[in-house]
Amino acid sequence: MANQVLCGIHVAATAEALALATRAGADPNVVYEVLGSGAASSFVWQSRVPNIIKGDYSPRGVVDIFKKDLGIALDAARALDMPVPLAAVTLQQFLAAAALGYQRADDAAVVKVYEQLAGIDIAASAGKSGRRD
Repeated sequence: MANQVLCGIHVAATAEALALATRAGADPNVVYEVLGSGAASSFVWQSRVPNIIKGDYSPRGVVDIFKKDLGIALDAARALDMPVPLAAVTLQQFLAAAALGYQRADDAAVVKVYEQLAGIDIAASAGKSGRRD
């Protein structure tokens, strides 16, 4: 349960950071290299971002799994009177991805929520840079 909470949060945080940098005009390939070579790098970063940049959401882990697992974690936390606000917000992001039709897509498809909100397409932005206002 703790593993899924941490991994789910990390997948969503990875998507959010990449979307923010892309919205700011950074080339996603450059963001991947720079953040991947420092303290922000992780297994999640290294395994999800290349597929996001390629627009490849073929399932490895799926959005529906995180919906289920984060829901279980929130139920357990409630029973323990334990606040888990990051897990709760992360579940909402995976629910939003499912609402967009990505239930069976790779969990990295949570980035599609951020892309829609920001009006960006990370795969289409790869290899390009320029500030977006």
